[in-house]
Amino acid sequence: MIGVMGLGIFSGFMHFSFWGIQENIIHVGMGTPEGTCHFQIFDARYLKAEEPGFLDYGILDWQALIRKIESVPEVSFAAPRIDIMGLVSNGEKAEPVIGFAVDPSKEKHLPGIFGSADPYVKLEMVNDGIILGKELAKTLNARESSYLTLLSTTTDGAMNAIDLQFAGTINTGTPEGDKRFILVNLRSAMDLVRSDRVRKIGVVLHEGDVKDRKGTYKKLNFYNEADMEKAADALDKILDKKEYSMESWRQLNSYYDSVKNIYNTIFGFIGIVMAVVVILSIYNTMFMAVFERTKEIGTLMAVGTPRRYILLLFLLEGVIIALIGGAFGYGGTYIMAKIISNAGITMPPPPGGTRGYPLVIHAVHWWWLSVVFFIMLNTVAACFIPAYRAARMQIVKALYHA
Repeated sequence: MIGVMGLGIFSGFMHFSFWGIQENIIHVGMGTPEGTCHFQIFDARYLKAEEPGFLDYGILDWQALIRKIESVPEVSFAAPRIDIMGLVSNGEKAEPVIGFAVDPSKEKHLPGIFGSADPYVKLEMVNDGIILGKELAKTLNARESSYLTLLSTTTDGAMNAIDLQFAGTINTGTPEGDKRFILVNLRSAMDLVRSDRVRKIGVVLHEGDVKDRKGTYKKLNFYNEADMEKAADALDKILDKKEYSMESWRQLNSYYDSVKNIYNTIFGFIGIVMAVVVILSIYNTMFMAVFERTKEIGTLMAVGTPRRYILLLFLLEGVIIALIGGAFGYGGTYIMAKIISNAGITMPPPPGGTRGYPLVIHAVHWWWLSVVFFIMLNTVAACFIPAYRAARMQIVKALYHA
């Protein structure tokens, strides 16, 4: 039972870790608070050739394209974005910044359990607002309702500046992001760069704990995942490949596969160690059971019990122990997973991060059933050597065993 619970809790945490990385990339972002969304759509030229000037390969008729994308049943909403680089000044000093111009009315529905919608809500309330990384706000001594100047280049290469009202701060999760990241409204950015184009359109699919564009709240599984393949097929049918290119979150973040391979190696090694400890413990327990019942075994053989029955007797005992342990272990794993997940335990920040995250054990029933089957199989296998040894005992020595 303890073996099943140990491996079950471990597999639930392993699944949570992989899912957490994926959620961070899609809904929050790795190093910035802007998630990649499930898909991003670009002008077809942008990913194939060097862009002559800023937004030359931007998407022009983006509003009509968003309406077309949002007509796909699998799509929750589509959000336009522009990359912003420049300087932010409070009149006394200026700091280099990088960030995004977004539509906060849509982006506020993107952050998952690891992010916060508050910065987007604040930005939505101030049409000419700007959100700063928390450390950047301290550096510029930004105060509520004060104005800052954002300087950047236009699509023609000229310098331009606009005054924006400080609307709040955002925690990016990394020290460098907190010092450099900004968010502004899309229309403000278009006035700044003097262009009606957007760089890309982020596409968010229906999944658990995400509001769709109509504001409907869908409560599904805690770690429900979107149907990427079905959505990709549907989007391919409505997008002209000569005009637009589409990349998934996994294509945009190749580092995910590298991290997953490292985690698989670490978790696999720990899982093997735990499995070996469990198997040796079971073997030791069954060996002692045979050793302590040596006289009983001798008596059974003395009254004519065939040796193969002695073997089957101990194997049957192993099967019964495996069934009971597996059933109680499965139930215990489910209960412990609920207790740990609801205990409010916070994991420390990952390397390079500034904020922790809640510890959750996912109820991965298909993994747990595999663990139960694995432990049961090894329990019976571990019983075989002691059972075989018991069946090969000499009757006289067994009866006189002290």
